[in-house]
Amino acid sequence: MCRTTGYTSKIRPPVPVTSVEKTANARSYGYTASLHDAEYDHLISLELGGDPNDARNL
Repeated sequence: MCRTTGYTSKIRPPVPVTSVEKTANARSYGYTASLHDAEYDHLISLELGGDPNDARNL
């Protein structure tokens, strides 16, 4: 599957949405370090067709 350049920037949720998700997810794992140092990633990358809005893909 090929995607055009800039594809993920068009489908990626906005920072206010991902910040809330990132904070909740870190809390659920007991992560207490700075979130600035944490990477929030998708199980299946957006470039390969992973769902940007499904929590199961995080």
